Formats: sequence, C-alpha cells, structure tokens
Amino acid sequence: MIEDYEKQTIADRHFRRNVYCFLGLPLDALRLDEVIARVRNAKQTNSRLVLLTPNTNDIVQSLSNTHFRNAFLTSDLSIADGMPVVWLSRFLGLPVRERLAGADIFDRLRQGLAGRMTVFFFGGDDGVADIARQKINRARGDLLCIGAVSPGFGSLQELSDSSYIEQINRADPDLLVLSLGKQGKPWILENARKIHRGVVSHLGAVVNFTAERINRAPKPLQTLGLEWLWRIWQEPVLFHRYFHDAQALSRLIYACVVPLRLEQLRYSIVRPKNRTPELRVLHRDGSITLQLQGAWTADDLEPLKNALTLVCDRKSNIVFDLGAVTYLDSAAVGTIVSAYGWQLRNERHFTVSAASAPATRILRLHCCDYLFD
Repeated sequence: MIEDYEKQTIADRHFRRNVYCFLGLPLDALRLDEVIARVRNAKQTNSRLVLLTPNTNDIVQSLSNTHFRNAFLTSDLSIADGMPVVWLSRFLGLPVRERLAGADIFDRLRQGLAGRMTVFFFGGDDGVADIARQKINRARGDLLCIGAVSPGFGSLQELSDSSYIEQINRADPDLLVLSLGKQGKPWILENARKIHRGVVSHLGAVVNFTAERINRAPKPLQTLGLEWLWRIWQEPVLFHRYFHDAQALSRLIYACVVPLRLEQLRYSIVRPKNRTPELRVLHRDGSITLQLQGAWTADDLEPLKNALTLVCDRKSNIVFDLGAVTYLDSAAVGTIVSAYGWQLRNERHFTVSAASAPATRILRLHCCDYLFD
C-alpha cells in the first residue's frame, strides 16, 4: 500500500485521502503507523507535507477565523487530536479509531520509526526552543535538532519575516515544529509553501514537553480524555480558554452534531426516492462543472475522486452543481471540502452553483457555509 502511495501524483494523494468532514474541517481517518509512513515518505522524496492535528480549540477558532480554517483546508493531513474530537467523530459514525496527538507523533519520530531525521524548532517562550534542542541532541537518538529560534509572539507579519524563512530553508530540516500560539495556523497558511521541503506542523506544546518545562498527563488521564485537567493544573492560564471552548463545543453539539446524527438516522430508515448516485462532467466557460445527482456516501465516491484528480491535473476552475442531490454523508462532504482546499491552495476558483434543500441543510450542519461564498 505504501509503494502505491509513493507512485501517486500530488493530486492523486490529495483526493485518495480517507478524509471526512468534521464541523467544517477535513479529518483523515488514519492509524499512527500510516501517519508515520507519510512522514517517512516526505523525507525520502524531499517533498513538503503539511500535517495538522485539530483539537477542540482548533474547531472553535476555525468557525470565526478564515485564515485559521483555511490552514486546515489546504493541509496534506489533518488528524484528530483531543478526545472530544474522537468521541464526537465516532458518534457521527466516522472511522476515527484513535487519538493522534502531535506529542505522540513526535515521540515516535524520536524513537526512529521514520528513520533518522532532523528537526527545527520555531517558536515557544524565549529560550525554551534552544533548551529543547539541547535535550534532544544530548539524547543522541534518531532525531537531531539543527535549529531553534524563539521569535516571540508578535504579529503574523513579524513572524513571517523573510529572514526566518531563509534561516529555516538554510537548515533544511526534515521536520519543522512550530509553537506560535494563535498565529500558528495562519503562519502555516501564509508561509508553508515557502518552505522548500519536509514536514511542517504546529505542535505547540511539544517544545515545552521536550524542554521539560511541563509534563504530559499520565496515560490513564489521556485515555479518559482528562488531559485538559492536567494541563490546567500545570498551566492555570489555560482555564479560560478551555472553559470557552467547552461552551462553544456544547453549542455545536446541540446545533450541528445531534441534528446531523438525526439526518443520518433518517436516511438509513427513510431512503429518498432518487438515491442512485450519478455524476456528469461538463465543460462550461473555462470551468469544469461536476453535476451530482442522488445520494452520495463513502461507497460511491470513486468516480467523483477520479474526476477531481483529472480536473486538478488540468488546472481548471471547479463548479459543483448539487441541485439534484438527495443526501451527502460525511465522506462525500469531506471530498467536496478537499476540492475546495485544493483550489484554495492553488489559487483557483471553486463555486457551488446550485444546491438542493437536503444538500444545503447537510452542508450547513457540517459547518461548511464557506462553500457557498
């Protein structure tokens, strides 16, 4: 399977992802070993891989911050971090089986599961990145830190200064670990394409964990989804953020998650009359229109993914006509969201020209109102 992955084009890889939509963001259903394989492949092929790990705060921020959301939409991998994301994904029937925290991925890389790698730390409190560098290199393991810069927590413009980008590219790391607070995801959206190669990821707490400024929660607390209590105990300043996120997530569960689950149950009990999925590909006015009809679920997406790969290889604008759609599951919405993200990162147009009442309702319950803009 890994060999097949290595033979795929960039567009193939993007649209062959086992991706679902979760509250407006793409979510890849992968195991830890599959994530490590993607990291290993990026190193072996000298390619760039943007890896993000959405948690509850990311979900909440993405609802109101376009730059924050677009960082996830244009990423190469977006995997569940935070037990609430995992639990709610399972509630909606998504095949997300485990939490893949950024710290867990980083630990596996330190253990050499992707081979010998180099890392560059960018961000964190003053001096902490350099302490993390020293501790990694003293361990003499399979991860070597070749750079550590603490630029402070300034504006996005200040953090995106060309001197920082040049310093990172001169070091040429296999892994760039960012710890830039609220500017982390916007920084990735603004600057990831300027990084020549390697894995780019915002793993905020990893720098502090590595520098041993704070400790990770014991495994039992992680398993029970109570790591947030441990984090508050060590960093009381996080209380207000976690409290705000919990309130916002509660509203989302009431307004979107539960109604979406009811939509799924209704579809399983009362199937729409026109449920046979059909796809027409039309060339109109310099754009390619993908006209969908019927009910679209994870089992029916192969023709759509094939069409999207061809459209993207032709560097065309994309128009989705959903006027005759009777149902979309999370995998179908995830594929449409992936198309939006591909067009966004390649600076091409994406349009939804028409949407039936069921399609509109389902997309809005998925927090995908941005598809209509």
